[in-house]
Amino acid sequence: VACSSSDGIVYEWQLSFGSDAAQVSNAPENNVAIIVTNERYLVCLGAGGNKRKVQWSDQEDNTVWTPSASNTAGDLELETSGRIRTARRVGNDILIWTDVDCHLMRYLGPPFVYGIERIGTDCGVVGPNSVVVSGKSAVWLSESGFWIYDGSIKPLQCDALLDVTDEINRDQQAKVFGGHNSQFGEMWFF
Repeated sequence: VACSSSDGIVYEWQLSFGSDAAQVSNAPENNVAIIVTNERYLVCLGAGGNKRKVQWSDQEDNTVWTPSASNTAGDLELETSGRIRTARRVGNDILIWTDVDCHLMRYLGPPFVYGIERIGTDCGVVGPNSVVVSGKSAVWLSESGFWIYDGSIKPLQCDALLDVTDEINRDQQAKVFGGHNSQFGEMWFF
């Protein structure tokens, strides 16, 4: 599955040569991004053009998006003044970042399926690729500096850390990209 960055449409490609990716039936459009959960739900972020809405399909059926008594599809809206930028699986958790804060999405099981709570303020990401995940930890760049999640959110403390918050070009910050150098346990940002 993939989400087009130009129009937010969700596509699925069946593993067969000679076939094109097809739009997922009934999936919301104008999404910011998608993520697949450990429980095998397809989740649209910024679903239907609502920059705070998180919507998931029925479990293992990405064509059913309307909640009913016979499925587990659903949606929630983040309590934030920000807009969703990205999400990542971090261990068993899913973190959802806006441009101003961070939220934790956890599986609750039926009938609620998922719950979402804000776990950090003033720590939103500068861009959708400015998050690096390694195991049960995530590091990202926000306008206020580098942050780490390892079960809780806190500013990243490191003697070798460069202060980029004064140096970053605010007009280009969406281009920040992070990567993990597992050989040396390093997280790099470009």
